[in-house]
Amino acid sequence: MKINYVLKIFCTLIIGFFASSCTPYQTTGFMGGYEDVEIGDGRHKITFIGNGYTTTSRVIQLTERRATEVCNGAFDVLERDVKAGGLIAKPSATFIIQCK
Repeated sequence: MKINYVLKIFCTLIIGFFASSCTPYQTTGFMGGYEDVEIGDGRHKITFIGNGYTTTSRVIQLTERRATEVCNGAFDVLERDVKAGGLIAKPSATFIIQCK
């Protein structure tokens, strides 16, 4: 009986840890996030920075999500700079986009 109780607490802590380690979809903060700047003529610079638990592919997905929101749908990627994370570096993606 005591083992079941300890196992439940352990599982709850593990789930809480992984849920809190995801990069939130929000403006840039301590855990990562996005930043966008209008650079004129329907062009925007969108940057998304992940954290140590975010994959590069997830960072790209979230950058594309923000670009879709900024352009209300369709856009073209004019420039793309993607950096993989490492022991110290956080994964990031910066897109220069043109809204259609």
